[in-house]
Amino acid sequence: MVFITRYLDLFFTFVSLYNSSFKIIFIMLNMCTLYLILTKYKETYDKDGDKFRIEFLIFLCVTLAMAFNAEFTILELLWTFSIYLEAVAIIPQIYMAYKSGTFDKDVSFYVLMLYSYRSLYIVNWIYRYEVETFYDPIVIVSGFVQVCVYLIYLSLYWCKSEENGSKDTVKKEALYPLHI
Repeated sequence: MVFITRYLDLFFTFVSLYNSSFKIIFIMLNMCTLYLILTKYKETYDKDGDKFRIEFLIFLCVTLAMAFNAEFTILELLWTFSIYLEAVAIIPQIYMAYKSGTFDKDVSFYVLMLYSYRSLYIVNWIYRYEVETFYDPIVIVSGFVQVCVYLIYLSLYWCKSEENGSKDTVKKEALYPLHI
């Protein structure tokens, strides 16, 4: 949902062949990932354990997009929705990992890479503001929210793995004091 709603401008605005090509490639790769999740890896999904109500996040992002946007047009609303949704998109996965007690080093490394990626965007925003005097408050606030979500997960993992005595996997029992 994040990238399909973000890149709908493909059909209405041409920036460059490079830009259009990579948007199409990115959407196709995301669709391939979704296909694999729904087919090849569907047995790894714990439907009974997945109790997170994602519709609340989607509703929140739609509401924010309607209330806080740069321009009240369909494409702008969809783009703004995608920015808000990207900031919170990992929350269901973090919730599922927390509830199942599967905080392992691979998941934490993945979240650390996402954190690093978004942190580099923050550096880019500072640079663009200094050089071009450009800033987008929607993107900046959403980016900081996203970084905070990643930091919460990483802090939970590292604190609890220290208590557990292992950084490979955090046992569910070590998480009980932080029951959600």
